[in-house]
Amino acid sequence: MHAFVEAQRTAMTHLYKKRKAMEFIYDNQQKSKIPADIMHPSSRTLFRFWEAARGEMAAAKKQDLDLKKVAKILPNLSILERDAATQIYQWRLAGTGICRLWGQELTGNDVLSGWPDFERQTMLSGFDMIVASLQPCVARFKAISSLGTEIGIEFIGFPIQDTNSGAIQILAAVVPFQTPDWLGTQTLVNFEISSMRKIWTESLPDDQLGTSRTSEFTRQAKTPPFLKIIDGGRP
Repeated sequence: MHAFVEAQRTAMTHLYKKRKAMEFIYDNQQKSKIPADIMHPSSRTLFRFWEAARGEMAAAKKQDLDLKKVAKILPNLSILERDAATQIYQWRLAGTGICRLWGQELTGNDVLSGWPDFERQTMLSGFDMIVASLQPCVARFKAISSLGTEIGIEFIGFPIQDTNSGAIQILAAVVPFQTPDWLGTQTLVNFEISSMRKIWTESLPDDQLGTSRTSEFTRQAKTPPFLKIIDGGRP
């Protein structure tokens, strides 16, 4: 009888250890959900925030965003919106960190002012893709200041819906990979894209957000189809 009880105890201990190991593996898998294409820690923070905020919806509701949860990256956050009349994306709101990086106040201005034609059309296609397909997008580019200095920047954008107007806007983080001494004293005047990726998120079959808007937007969009820039494609 004693041997039987010991055998049961040993079996239960083994099962418990196995279960804990499975939980550990599962926990690691959850943490690795952030796509490897998202490199900057601030971009990864915003990805986790947006995923939690949207819940079972294809896009988070703008009015439900609790930005206090991402207070540390707030200066590098922005909201972009396409103007229906001009077809231009504007900085509806640009954080102080982004304005300091650009060396000027940005809110209300054209997001892609000063960008070369190829880079401008590529970024426009990326913005359109975020709004039309309700999927995030990450891009990396080199910015060049008025004095010829360079800085690497990561952009990541997520679809959000303004519940008052129904408009799909872009919640974005714009973050430099370095913090140079000249930040805030020079103006960015040129930009070169190095990569762009669409970030696929889980489809939500019960969510109807954007179904009719997507087809309407696609018919009206005048920018070229979404382009995928391969790393190393530009110097």
